[in-house]
Amino acid sequence: MGGKIVEALRDRFAEKFSSLTLSIKKIALPINGINALVKIFLLTVPNRKVTGWVGFLGDKQVARCVDRLLDLPNAEFVVSTPDNPERALPADKLYGIFQANQKIKQNHVLYKIPDPSSLFNGILANPDAEMIYIATGSFYFINQVKSQWEQYRFK
Repeated sequence: MGGKIVEALRDRFAEKFSSLTLSIKKIALPINGINALVKIFLLTVPNRKVTGWVGFLGDKQVARCVDRLLDLPNAEFVVSTPDNPERALPADKLYGIFQANQKIKQNHVLYKIPDPSSLFNGILANPDAEMIYIATGSFYFINQVKSQWEQYRFK
């Protein structure tokens, strides 16, 4: 995408510059999405049970995101490692971030699994029609969950 932008600028303004540096930044940080998610849940289904499947990349605002997720009352969280070997935050570290947060309470439950491939085993073993399941964090993680959901749904 950046290459196409540079080419278009060179084609249009070639006489105005001899070199060009393009910097592209992602403006929608994960915390913005987490804030919106929590706000929607608190406004629309404040008393429903929620299981949050969570996996982040290590270079994101993970502690802030975890802090906000813990505003969901009576939520359980299953932390895992996204499929991005260079940037993934390991499930052990994410688990530690949840545990270190002062908001973690007895009404929050926390689990750790090495990868999302076993997420749906718990649903199959203990189905709960009242539970709302969400996947949040990195798009790598969410896409893994989506792929697993497709396999689970068609079993």
